[in-house]
Amino acid sequence: LIGEIQLLKLESTIHERAVPFLKDCPLDALHKLFIDQDRKNDYPYLFDSLEPGYIGALFRAFNIVLRSENSFDQEFIFKIQGEIASKTLKVDGVLKSGYGRKCVRSSVGLTEKTSTKAGINELVKKLQNEVLKKGTGFRGVVLVREDNHLNIKGFGQYKCENLKILLEKYHLKILSSNDHEKKKHETIRFIQNVVQSHPFSDANVRTMVFVILNMLLIKMSEPPVIWCNPNKLDGYTLDECIRLVSEGQQRFVLEARR
Repeated sequence: LIGEIQLLKLESTIHERAVPFLKDCPLDALHKLFIDQDRKNDYPYLFDSLEPGYIGALFRAFNIVLRSENSFDQEFIFKIQGEIASKTLKVDGVLKSGYGRKCVRSSVGLTEKTSTKAGINELVKKLQNEVLKKGTGFRGVVLVREDNHLNIKGFGQYKCENLKILLEKYHLKILSSNDHEKKKHETIRFIQNVVQSHPFSDANVRTMVFVILNMLLIKMSEPPVIWCNPNKLDGYTLDECIRLVSEGQQRFVLEARR
């Protein structure tokens, strides 16, 4: 693990914009980029007791994205997700495998900690618009409490937009704007849309939030994010998520200065 962290600090110099954020950052601050700070006390030693290789896989993936010269496209994201999911073990030592590249989501699981009333309303409207646009016979929404989750049901045969379409929209938005803040907001919107569409059966947040979002921010000369709870991207409004990203960036800056 220490080797992976040191490698990250060394290889971050390959992308000159990463240098101010990572080069002199304390080792114990870098690993926080890849852990939910609200849950860190639930898992001894960086979550690895439940999923051996968890942190190492994320550091390797982050090394890849920082030094990559490949286009930011669907295949690139598939590669990163595969690097993260395939290198993480279950507690019994069995390698995780068989993760699909698409997922039909007929319900959205939310908790009180990962959603707001405004966020749920925004999500419902977003899903309803997509269903109506695709002509799948949307008939309304039902909120059902199951265990500790609030499930949004009633989408029939709704299928979330695929990753390729979301990427195309994102690139168009970025290329059509010269405003830095607008580009940052569109980046957060893109990440939230992918997380909510849940394209993979595992490692969606790890891929899109811990690795891809931080990569995109660094390449915009923005500090990366230390998240308290990245699952809030599922049930918070876009404006609320923008605020969470800014707070997480400030958290990283403070940690990096220690």
